[in-house]
Amino acid sequence: MVWANLLEILRSADMGIGNIASITTYVVAGPTLSNDLSQVMAVRDEVMGDHRAASTLVTVPALARAEWLIEISLVAAA
Repeated sequence: MVWANLLEILRSADMGIGNIASITTYVVAGPTLSNDLSQVMAVRDEVMGDHRAASTLVTVPALARAEWLIEISLVAAA
C-alpha cells in the first residue's frame, strides 16, 4: 500500500520510478523482523525493477503512531 501511494504521488507530479534518487525505509523492529525485512525489500525490488537509487533501510523501535509498522521517505527529481 505504501508503494502504491508513493507511485500515485509521483504520477501526480508527472514523474515515475526513473525519477527516484533515494529511498529511506523505516521498519518497526518486532518479533517478525527478519520476515518483515524480506517482504519490504522484495516489494521495493519489484517496484524499482532495473532502476537503481540510493536506498537505506533503518529498523526503529516505533514510529509516530503505534499502528504504523513501516514508513518510506523518498526523494525524486524531474
